[in-house]
Amino acid sequence: MVAQINKNENYKSLLLFGGLAYLGVIITGVYAEGVVRTSLVEPNDALLTMKNIAQNIGLMRIAAVNDIFILVFDLIAALCLFAILKPVNLNLSLLTFAFRIIAIGVLSIAAIFAYVPVLLLNKAQYLNVFDANQLAALGLLSIKIHNLSYHVSLILFAINNVMLGVLMFRSAHFAKLIAATTILFGISYFTNSFSWFVAPEFQSQISGIALKTSFFCELALSLWMIYKGVILKKI
Repeated sequence: MVAQINKNENYKSLLLFGGLAYLGVIITGVYAEGVVRTSLVEPNDALLTMKNIAQNIGLMRIAAVNDIFILVFDLIAALCLFAILKPVNLNLSLLTFAFRIIAIGVLSIAAIFAYVPVLLLNKAQYLNVFDANQLAALGLLSIKIHNLSYHVSLILFAINNVMLGVLMFRSAHFAKLIAATTILFGISYFTNSFSWFVAPEFQSQISGIALKTSFFCELALSLWMIYKGVILKKI
């Protein structure tokens, strides 16, 4: 009886902290990518992009800090979900966790490239070999490599989410609707990021819908986990 109570307490804590970490990923990710970089980057104008970044260098630094928090929150969420779902199917849980960890690793590379324009604007002496146009081109190229790495990470993350949803369907700790929602935003992420590589014109048409779908589905998952963790703690 005591062992069962302790086990339930563990699940409550994992759901609560996993949900909070997931919410942290959403908030920091939306700010860094959706607010800061989207507002500063002009995809076809390197000089204007670097001018925008130079005028808002503080925002780029804050976005970089947000990137670090994304990695930390994502790792916490991944660990909590693995701990909750490993009794369902250990092998599938390990594979799901592996995809998430690789996605986090690729995302960390993307975060490094996103910060390169800040380094190019620090007027260090070793950068004097480049003129303004060359520095701007390097800055925009680094952002484009960031975008590429980000989409690779999201493809891996999407595969993780589909497998996660399958595990949730089999788990007593998740509602079937939440499991379906998790699979849905995995499919949305995969469709958006995979088409970025193979069908850019199609991706530009569906990216808004795909990202909004993913956002609301992820938000539903994180809030449901927090709610479940809080409610269970009161019982």
